[in-house]
Amino acid sequence: MIYHLPETNSFIYPSVLRVISAIGDLGIGRKVHGRILKCGFESDSIVETALLSMYGELGWTRCARKVFDEMSVRDVVSWSSVVLSYVRNGQAKEGLEMFGNLVKEGVEIDSVALLSAVETCGELGVWRIGKSVHGYILRKSIQIDGSLTNSLVAMYGKCGDTCSAELLFDNVVDKNMARKGILPDSYTLASVLSASGDIGFSEFGCQIHSRIIRTGISTEFVKNSLIDMYSKCGLVDYALMIFKDTQERSVVTWNSMMCGLTQNGLSREAIGLFDEIYSKLSEMDEVTFLAVIQACSTIGWLEKGKWVHHKLIIFGVRQDMYVDTALTDIQVAIFSWIEQKLDAEPIFLLQPALPFRQHYEAHKSSEAESRKMRNGTKCIFYPTPECIRRKWRPKRRIHNPYSDAACHRAFHSTLSIEKT
Repeated sequence: MIYHLPETNSFIYPSVLRVISAIGDLGIGRKVHGRILKCGFESDSIVETALLSMYGELGWTRCARKVFDEMSVRDVVSWSSVVLSYVRNGQAKEGLEMFGNLVKEGVEIDSVALLSAVETCGELGVWRIGKSVHGYILRKSIQIDGSLTNSLVAMYGKCGDTCSAELLFDNVVDKNMARKGILPDSYTLASVLSASGDIGFSEFGCQIHSRIIRTGISTEFVKNSLIDMYSKCGLVDYALMIFKDTQERSVVTWNSMMCGLTQNGLSREAIGLFDEIYSKLSEMDEVTFLAVIQACSTIGWLEKGKWVHHKLIIFGVRQDMYVDTALTDIQVAIFSWIEQKLDAEPIFLLQPALPFRQHYEAHKSSEAESRKMRNGTKCIFYPTPECIRRKWRPKRRIHNPYSDAACHRAFHSTLSIEKT
C-alpha cells in the first residue's frame, strides 16, 4: 500500500500519518516518512506537522524534535505539537523549555500551546510559571474552554494552591456530573475513594463501591483505592475481600493491603502477606519492604526485621530515608518495650548518604521514649478499628506496655499516666 501512494499529491499523507498514529505502528510510519522524503514533500508544512505529531504520539520525541528542527516554516501548530509531544511522554521539563522558546520567538500562542504549557507546569509543580501562564491567558482575553479550565484546576491542585483551584472550579457554570450525564471514569472514582478514606467516611465510600459494581468500572487502580479506603476506615475485612477477589495483583495492590493490615493492628497478617510475595518471587519495591519493616516494628519482631533488611539488600531495592528510619525505629521500639538495650547504632551509622537529621532525631527520640517506658510515665493506647469508626465506648482498651503480646504502636493518640 505504501508504494502505491501518489508521488504528486501531498494531501493524502497527513491522513495516512494520523491513521498510523491511531494504530501505533512505528514501522509503517518510518516507511511512510521515507516515501515522503523520496517524493520531495519534506518541505510541506502540513506534512511536516503531521510527521511531528505522529512521532510524538508514538513516544519518539527525539524523532519529533529532529523533524521540528528541520522544518522550513514553524507556525504555532508545529510549536504546540512539539510541546505537547514532550508533555505527553513524561518530558515536562523539555516541554516547558520549548514553550519558553515559543514565547521568545514571538509566535502568536493558541489555546493548544497554552494547554500544553499548563499541563507542563502542573507536572513540574512550578506554581509561579503556571500562574504567569494563567495571567497571560487573562491579559490576552483568550477564551478558556473546558479543557483549559480542567488543566488550570489540575495545575493549581498539583502545585498545592487549592484556593485558586477551587476558585476556578466555582466559576464553572454547570459542574454537576450527574445532572449533565457525565459518567465518572476510574480516576474520578479513585480520587473520591481516597478522599473518603482520608476523612474516614466509610458510608460514602460504600456508596461509591456500589456504583463501581453497577457500572463495571473495576480496574486495578480502582481496586487499590478501595483497599486503601476500607483500610483507612477500619473495615479491613472488606479490604481483604477485595484483595482476595483480585486475580492479577500488582506490587501496588500487595503494598496497599500490607499497609492496611499494619494500620489496623494486624501486623502478623501483613508479614504473612510479605512471606507470600517472597515465596512467589513477585515484584517488590521499597514500599513493600517499608510496610513489612513497620509491621515488624509494631509487634517487636526484631529477628524478622533483620531478615527483611537482609533481603532488601540482596534484592538491590533502593533504600530511601523512610526505609532507613523504619529500620532504626524497629530496634528502638523493641528497646522501649522490653527494656533491653539493643544496638540501634549499627543501622544508624549505615546511612551516611541520607539526611542525617531525620535518623538522628529518630534515634534520640527513641531513647527518650524508652526512659518514659522504664519509669512508668507513659503507656500506649491503641484504638481498634471499631474505635476509629467512632465506636469508642464498647471497644476501649489499654495495653500493657511491658507485654510483648499486647503492646502495639500508637496509631492515633497516646494517654499519659502520672506516677503516684
